[in-house]
Amino acid sequence: MTPVELSAIKALVGAFGGGAVVAAVVAFLVLKFYLSSYLSEKGKNLATREDIEEITDKIEGVRTQRSRVFRKPTGLTGGPKVLAISSTRRCAKR
Repeated sequence: MTPVELSAIKALVGAFGGGAVVAAVVAFLVLKFYLSSYLSEKGKNLATREDIEEITDKIEGVRTQRSRVFRKPTGLTGGPKVLAISSTRRCAKR
């Protein structure tokens, strides 16, 4: 650093006061260490959430395929026969 730069820094410290400079340095250090670890953990959580979503999508795809393969016979309406009969009974009671 040149003497001109040092005098400029001294003038800034004098203008703000020593307490403000110390507070700024402490705030900078807290943000540097806390914020970096916080953002790192936040990134890990986001990656985990995306992995879980991908796994869930794969499981739902397998369930859909299995339900298509092992689907039970349906009535004429396309729904299960039991539901068609029970809905007819409900209509008749009204």
